[in-house]
Amino acid sequence: AFRNGTADLAGATGVILDVEVLRFHSVTEKTRYSVGGVHNMLFNLTVRRASTGVALGPTRLVTADLPALGGRSAMEAERIGQTQKVRVTDFLSQAIRHELARYVSA
Repeated sequence: AFRNGTADLAGATGVILDVEVLRFHSVTEKTRYSVGGVHNMLFNLTVRRASTGVALGPTRLVTADLPALGGRSAMEAERIGQTQKVRVTDFLSQAIRHELARYVSA
């Protein structure tokens, strides 16, 4: 997801992302086909200058929670190719882009 989310980014400063996944919780198949829930994702993000390794800011704790589909919604999403993996990957790709945009506007 992070590779996808950063693939087309290019800026004046080359950076390295240090990501430490603290929590990844998805829903079970039984839950998915009944009530749904939430995909909980929590990670630490440190952005470092590639040339020196110096952090460009403090490590940030990022919470990325995505509502998990349930019941008919989950089945319909699956039918059109929006599997849990696809949804979570797309969501995390957007989340990392959002986080990196904070460095540009800072």
